[in-house]
Amino acid sequence: MSKIIDFHCHVFPDQRAKKILKYMTARSGVPFFEGGTPEDLAQDMDSSGIYKSVILPVSTNPKKADSINDFASGLCSYPQFVPFGSVHPEQENWKEAIKGFRSKGLRGLKIHNDYQDFMFDSKICMDIIDAAFCEGLIVVVHAGFDPVSPNVTRCTPKMIHDAMPLLTQGVFVAAHMGGYQMLDESLKYVLGSDIYIDTSMMPHCYSIDRYKEAILSHNPDRILFGTDSPWDNPRKAADVILSMNLHPDITDKILYKNAERLLK
Repeated sequence: MSKIIDFHCHVFPDQRAKKILKYMTARSGVPFFEGGTPEDLAQDMDSSGIYKSVILPVSTNPKKADSINDFASGLCSYPQFVPFGSVHPEQENWKEAIKGFRSKGLRGLKIHNDYQDFMFDSKICMDIIDAAFCEGLIVVVHAGFDPVSPNVTRCTPKMIHDAMPLLTQGVFVAAHMGGYQMLDESLKYVLGSDIYIDTSMMPHCYSIDRYKEAILSHNPDRILFGTDSPWDNPRKAADVILSMNLHPDITDKILYKNAERLLK
C-alpha cells in the first residue's frame, strides 16, 4: 500500500469553522476530531499519511449555494484536495450551477437529503442526479439515518435500491456503506449491487467483524475508503481496515486504487 485516498471529508471557511462544528455537534451529538478548516485538514493529512481528500460541501440554504461552490472551487489551490460541489433543490439556477461545476474544478456533487430537507425518492432529487451524470460528475449521497432528523430518514437503502435504473447510469456513491446505522437494510438492498459505497463512520457503528462482513458482501472494485472527517480520524479509520487482514489487493482497492481510478 503506497497511498490512502479519503473519499468523504468536510472543511469550512476559517472564520466560521468552529461555530459550524459546534452547531452541528450540538444538533447531531457526534463529536468532531479536528478543527475543520482547510489548513486543519491539510495538516491532519500530512500527519496521517493521507494522499488525497475528497471535499463534500452541503448547501443547506438555496441563497448560499453559489457562495458554497465558490468556496469549494477555491480549495483547488490545495493540491491534496479534490473538491465537489453542492446545489439546493430550491435553488432557481441549480441546473446552470451543475453545468458550471467542471469549469470551477469541482469533480462531483454531494447530496444530503436530511440537511437539505427533501426526499431522495422525489422527482427533484432524481432530476438533480440525472443532471450531474449528464455532466460526467460523481454523485455522493448521505445514505441512511442522520441524527439531525431522528423521525424521518430521507434516504433509505430501499429508496436507493428502487432508483438503481438511474443510479447505475453514472458514478453513484452511497455513503456510510449504503445506510448509516441501517446496515441490515443495506445488506438487503444495497450491498452487492452495482453502485459504489464508502466506509465513512463504520468504525463508530459496528464491530470490526460486522464491518468486515459488510465489506466482503460488496464488490471490492466499488468500495471507497471514507472517514467523514472532521467527525473521524483518518489514520485510525484506515488502521481499522488494515486490521481486518483482507487480501492485500482488496485493501489497496478500498484505501486508494478505486478512488484513484474514479478521480483519474
